[in-house]
Amino acid sequence: MVKLRDAIELTKNKAVKDNRYTDLFGKSELEKPSYQKSWRVENCAEVWSVRQAIMNGAEWKKMSFKCINIDDGVYWNLCKNCEKTFKELIDKGEK
Repeated sequence: MVKLRDAIELTKNKAVKDNRYTDLFGKSELEKPSYQKSWRVENCAEVWSVRQAIMNGAEWKKMSFKCINIDDGVYWNLCKNCEKTFKELIDKGEK
């Protein structure tokens, strides 16, 4: 779980360095470091999927994943947050 937490924090720190924040409801007090305007780093399903895998015994260094659109089975691109958070785990397939 430490690796996941570290990866999330690293993405947030990069977002701060790059001056990238959420823009939730146009309220600056709600801004959080993120490469996506409408959601936080830890809001992605990929974060929760990796967390669940770790809780089920998976090891960070042995994990990889692909995102697939559940409607048509086509490989899906990761959001900018996940690209950075899971850079070392990404196994992109062909579209």
